Amino acid sequence: MELDSNDEVVSIKAGQDHTCFLTKFGHVLTCGWGADGQLGQVDQYKVSPIPKKVKGDIEGTKIISLATKGDFVLALDSAGEVYGWGNNEYNVSVV
Repeated sequence: MELDSNDEVVSIKAGQDHTCFLTKFGHVLTCGWGADGQLGQVDQYKVSPIPKKVKGDIEGTKIISLATKGDFVLALDSAGEVYGWGNNEYNVSVV
């Protein structure tokens, strides 16, 4: 897992084919099947058995909350911005 030595996982969320990890420093890591972009990684359309940090717009932000269901992920940062990635082909809602 790609964590700094002082960081630790504080929350784990499971989607349909993937798992998301939130750390105390606000990093998001994902692993599992990424066929629908739900991993948010450069090689996202492959299976990733080892958790890796999510790439893209959330890099450099402090994520404080995660929600996932089906094949998509929502992340809330400390400034109140919401980020999303993946696919909602199953038309599910996250509450």
